Amino acid sequence: MITNWQTQAQSLWLTGHSLGAALATLRMASLGEEAKQVNGLYTFGQLRVGGKTIARNFDLDLKSRMFRFVNNNDVVTRVPTREMGFCHVGQVIMFDAF
Repeated sequence: MITNWQTQAQSLWLTGHSLGAALATLRMASLGEEAKQVNGLYTFGQLRVGGKTIARNFDLDLKSRMFRFVNNNDVVTRVPTREMGFCHVGQVIMFDAF
């Protein structure tokens, strides 16, 4: 017997902090490749996760659903460095004062 909750559409939201945010971002990308719908991703203090090609492909498909919260003074969000070829993905929301 199928119950009411099993027939309703399910939604999937991902979130994470620091390294967990980087992992959630990679998971969102992999779910997108599997053609599974992710409603959104909210990250806090996320590290950079890939190079220019990865960032461009991610943003083409998923940027409108990915929000990256950054404390202006958080060093973690600046590693790995751009000089190493890493880029951020998604939309940034910067906290510069509280």
